[in-house]
Amino acid sequence: MLDGLGALKAQVQCALEEEVDAAQAAMFVRRFGAVVERLGHLGSDDVARVLRVALIGRVFELAHGEGMLPRALRVRAAVDYFYSLGAIRHHALLREREGRPADSLDALIARARWRDVANGVRWGRLTGDTEDGPIHANVLTIQRDVARLAAADLRPEVAAGRSFAEVVTDRGAVAGVSGGFFLYSEPDIQAPSERFDPVGLLVAKGEVLSPPLFRRGAILQLSDGCWSIGTPGLSGVRLRTSELSVVLSAVNKPGSMKESAVAFTRAWGRQAPKGLGPSMTVVGRRVVEVAPGGRALEVPLNGVVVTFPEGFPAILKREDTVAWSLPVDEEGRQILEGIAGGPLLLLDGETHIDMVAEDFVGSAPPQTFSGDETGDQNLLPRLAVGLDAQGGLVLAAVDGRNFERALGLSLQGTANLMRALGCELASNLDGGSSKRMVVSGQVVDLPSTEVVAKGDAADVTVRPVHTALLLHPAG
Repeated sequence: MLDGLGALKAQVQCALEEEVDAAQAAMFVRRFGAVVERLGHLGSDDVARVLRVALIGRVFELAHGEGMLPRALRVRAAVDYFYSLGAIRHHALLREREGRPADSLDALIARARWRDVANGVRWGRLTGDTEDGPIHANVLTIQRDVARLAAADLRPEVAAGRSFAEVVTDRGAVAGVSGGFFLYSEPDIQAPSERFDPVGLLVAKGEVLSPPLFRRGAILQLSDGCWSIGTPGLSGVRLRTSELSVVLSAVNKPGSMKESAVAFTRAWGRQAPKGLGPSMTVVGRRVVEVAPGGRALEVPLNGVVVTFPEGFPAILKREDTVAWSLPVDEEGRQILEGIAGGPLLLLDGETHIDMVAEDFVGSAPPQTFSGDETGDQNLLPRLAVGLDAQGGLVLAAVDGRNFERALGLSLQGTANLMRALGCELASNLDGGSSKRMVVSGQVVDLPSTEVVAKGDAADVTVRPVHTALLLHPAG
């Protein structure tokens, strides 16, 4: 069996390297091996043995079967799925043998120890053994009007080899968390897109660094000092080039093409409808292709095709620079800082998870969400942001992939946690190996790219933080 497993791991490595780089492929194979090994250590439990065989069979199928693309994303999801099922069962059996009831989220919160880290800012850690297994989460609560958020693109710092903790400290922030999604394992990342480019809204100091291509849950710092959580998209956004200034009045709606500029994203599909007038393809802040009326353009992975009505007079130029402007809200407030993740978790205090409404469909990035085959069954490291009834902010970093201390949570489980923490409105942000929380210059969570079998595993590798939310004192 061990020889056969070694051969399968080598075959999976080769298959995944057709889609992702060797380092990513090796990481996914290590996770596969770790979960297979851990399931094998669960003793005489028949269910664990069945899960182990099923995982091996599923990964063999993904590596060798026809029509199984994208393999890398599906192998990762399969490993997380069988890890989650096996870990939940293991800890349920432990509680049963020891005669211990599962902890409630309310009980975890009630016994948490909290520390003041700044005026109106508290940090606490939740630990216990819930029905979803062991939970280990770090939470920041911030009173209204005592702090401001800053969104940050940290790719230059990552390239310079600087850690997230160093960046948080050097920028004078009292705390910081990792931010939104970015391109990572998608099999069709084509120039000018690059791995680690932000996916969705990123606004820093009023400048739109990445437009809201998808209608996804986002945390916003508004011009009146308040925080807001919403799902801003491209509708109503103004696009400017050297030759035109136009408001995108419709998104992924072919029926509007006769009257207005219409944007098409990967939530629509891989190819836009034929434009009645000229069309252009935009990736980030650059026009990468233009076409006359009657020609269909391919929709880029992390960009947009804009079609114009017949007879539209503007001149479209390839390689032109694009500037994006977001509309003000109903109260005239501007978005000064913002970062998107998604999906929303809570609305008016009730669970609200609608993947389709937030454009997690088809090949829209990140495909780990849009192509999820498990139906939100996987327990993963999560990062969430919420607002309570008083307008205060809550940030929760949930550790995961740690078989002994922290299994992780599903999106539904994360929604339950944010509700228990008093949130009325909440959104998911980027989690997984990118999840991070720094408080007073120290990393306080348990980040890891690996599946950890025991303890803190201080020697594991961590993934750099590419976008972030930083918390500064108000004033």
